[in-house]
Amino acid sequence: MQSDGKNKLKRIEFVFNGKSYKFILNPEEYQQTEPNRASVTQTKAGAWIDEFGAGVPTIQFKGTTGFKNGTSDPTKGFRKFKELRDTIRRVYNRVPPGSVVPSSKELLFYNYTDGEYWVVTPTTFELMRSIARPTLYSYNVHLICQRRISNPNASDVSSNKSITKARRLDK
Repeated sequence: MQSDGKNKLKRIEFVFNGKSYKFILNPEEYQQTEPNRASVTQTKAGAWIDEFGAGVPTIQFKGTTGFKNGTSDPTKGFRKFKELRDTIRRVYNRVPPGSVVPSSKELLFYNYTDGEYWVVTPTTFELMRSIARPTLYSYNVHLICQRRISNPNASDVSSNKSITKARRLDK
């Protein structure tokens, strides 16, 4: 169990297709980027900025699954790495190309440490091996944040009867 000396550190988790992947070790590095959709036009009279609101957030994190992954089994870290990699591979192949992704096939990302919960799409998964750490399997994951988990899937909204109920309440 990781700790800051006073509190237990919370972890991150993926949930896909009803199965959870919990990171036993928090990533070594974590970066969340939230761009603004702003465009600058420079003229002789000065600069004009057109703002279009928040852009699409991205998350990148890297770390290792550990050697024994918190157990006495020296193969556990490798097996945990394979479980992570296989989860990402299943997400890549969840629907035929060009198909709409139903909410039941979305990848959910929970960052309990920072209180950030997103529906995400992985764009890159990397395995990194090093002679300096020959027994560890390191990963690097890049995610695009589609929307907060609390917001509904657009395809569900268009066909959801709960939307009809909400409209009736407004009348």
